[in-house]
Parts: sequence; structure tokens; C-alpha cells
Amino acid sequence: MFKESCSNYVYRETKEEGLKKGITALKFRYHNCRPNYYLSDDNGKVLLITVENEVIEEKFIDERILHKK
Repeated sequence: MFKESCSNYVYRETKEEGLKKGITALKFRYHNCRPNYYLSDDNGKVLLITVENEVIEEKFIDERILHKK
């Protein structure tokens, strides 16, 4: 399964939807795609916790991040 990178997401949104949507995507990227996250184990399931305390389930986490543990 391919997980689009945050930077590619911003580029794609800007190209396909215009500058306004691109800026919104950039705000999302800034708040959610910074390296200040940590991985947590919840009864055998990996969770990624962002700096904004958003919880992302293992099935949505890129394999490259999961294998950094």
C-alpha cells in the first residue's frame, strides 16, 4: 500500500485544487507531519501520536516509520 508523503500531498492539492486548497494542505502538513511524534503500543497495536496529540492507527502509518522503532 502506497502512503503519500506530506510534501507530495501539498504539491498535489495545490496543483489539482488551486492555491487556497494548497495552503490548507500546507497548514495540515505543518501541524501533522513534523518529526515530533512518538509511537505507542496499545495492546499490541502501534499508534502514532502527533505533536497535536492526534492519534493515527497503525494501518495508516507508513512502513518506513514503523520500522524506525
